[in-house]
Parts: sequence; structure tokens; C-alpha cells
Amino acid sequence: MNASLAVAAGVLIAVAVFAIKAGSGCGLAGLRRSEVVAVLLVYVAVTIAAGAVMERISQERLYALLNLGVASHAALSLALIFFGVRTIKQHTCGCDVSRRTFLAMALPCPACLVALFLSAGMLMEYTRASGVKVGLELGVFFFSVALASAMGLRRYASPRNLGAVMVMVGMLYLCALLLVPAYLNQTPALQQHLSTH
Repeated sequence: MNASLAVAAGVLIAVAVFAIKAGSGCGLAGLRRSEVVAVLLVYVAVTIAAGAVMERISQERLYALLNLGVASHAALSLALIFFGVRTIKQHTCGCDVSRRTFLAMALPCPACLVALFLSAGMLMEYTRASGVKVGLELGVFFFSVALASAMGLRRYASPRNLGAVMVMVGMLYLCALLLVPAYLNQTPALQQHLSTH
């Protein structure tokens, strides 16, 4: 597998992970299909915008964007855990708040936005396609994976299941933060690699 294919595969896997997260939030909250589509269309608009912006962004701003995503990761993790616990607790008290708290899983968070922007930038770098075209293709891919996840998980929709998944994802995000320092140490090498392409 050449470098371009490896990068494209890595980018699509990363985008699929965020798509499954968003779709899981919609599905476990028991949203109707039209509501799920409305939420996911936000991502299509975001990815198109990401492609357009990444055509004009400098490398310095690109790595500042990366650092912003890392900084927001911990806050997102804690928010998912907090709202997950709240969803479960309110459900045990007879109150269903899942149609509000699911937004922590479903709507674009800072870390997800940064990942989509970086994914668009990397695909543009290796495919030489226009930013809007890359953004649209990423958006359609994200939409398809997220919609399939949402529809597949609707049968398990309940506030308790949604809360449990939110807590689990929040804990996984916290664990991932342990890997960030090692990744950031590779940033100079990554910058040198991109500057040669």
C-alpha cells in the first residue's frame, strides 16, 4: 500500500469513528429518521466548509488548530461523563432528558471539528483535489456511516443505554489523552514531512 492510500484509509477510519459516535447518540436517543437526517446534515455543511477553509489555511494555523483539538479533548471527555451520568440519574427518577443530553454525543464538538478539518486537509494534500470536492465527499461518507449507526441502534434506544455509552466514550477519550504527549512530540517530524510534499 502506497503512502497516499495509507493516509486516505487512516483519514476515513478516523472520520468513521466520529460518525459512529454521532450516529450512536442519535440512535440511542430514539430520534426519528427525519430528526437524525437534520442533525447529520450539519456535518455535511461542516465538512464542505472545512474543505473550503483548508485550501486557504497556513501550516502555522493548521498546527494551532491541532493544539486546539487537544486542549478541548479533556473538556469533551468530562462533559460526556457528566451528561451520561445525569441521563442515567434522571431516568431512575422518572425523567427522560435524553433528547437534550444526546447533543453531547451527536453535535460537532471541538475535537470532532478539528478532526474533520485536519482530515480534509490531509486528503487534499494527497489527492490534489479541490477543497469543496474533498469536503463534500467526506460529508457524504460521514453522513452514510452515521445514519447507518443511528438506524442500527434505534432498537436499543433508552436513556440508560445512552447514558452508559456516553460515560464509556468519555472514559475512552480520557484514556486517549495519555497518548497525546507522545503524539505531539512527533509534530516537528510531521511538519517536516508535510513541508516536503
